[in-house]
Amino acid sequence: MKPKINTCIDAMKKGVKKSTILDGRIPHSVILELFTEHGIGTQITSN
Repeated sequence: MKPKINTCIDAMKKGVKKSTILDGRIPHSVILELFTEHGIGTQITSN
């Protein structure tokens, strides 16, 4: 999990406003994240 967090932090240092970590083992995880009210991933936002 630490490499995923570090990648999100690096992206935010380069201007990305928010990123989401998804579990790729869950079928259709991207669709569930995009089109459901609560999503299934962990979203990290910058201030």
